[in-house]
Amino acid sequence: MATSLGIVVGIHCSETAQRALVWALDAARLRGLPVTAVHGWDYDHYPAGVLVQVGTLEDETRKMLDGAVDPWRDDYRDISIETRPIRASSGASALAEASKDADMVVVGTRGHNRVVGMFLGSVSNAIVHRAHCPVVVVPGET
Repeated sequence: MATSLGIVVGIHCSETAQRALVWALDAARLRGLPVTAVHGWDYDHYPAGVLVQVGTLEDETRKMLDGAVDPWRDDYRDISIETRPIRASSGASALAEASKDADMVVVGTRGHNRVVGMFLGSVSNAIVHRAHCPVVVVPGET
């Protein structure tokens, strides 16, 4: 059996993802679990003829993840925080894969207004249905 990733949090470049990350870090502190920040990447989304180096995309994804979690490392020194770029066709697929070894998955969702806010975003909706563990959806700022 694989080692638990603890609490997996989906990261992308948004304030909503930062809210999800803080929620995950607070939950990890309460539960004594590590946090694994993930983001899906795939070069198949580039147009034909565009030369894309797989290692470069993975490295850029890791830099984005590190940039998202590094500001929180001092405040959460007691929490093991790892970053994991996952090659997957979508963010939801990356989170679903990571959820196989996780205790919980945390994602953010943007609630633009009361009507739109009643519905989950595409990634959060997909992971709720595909995860292999409990899922927490952290709403955006209201």
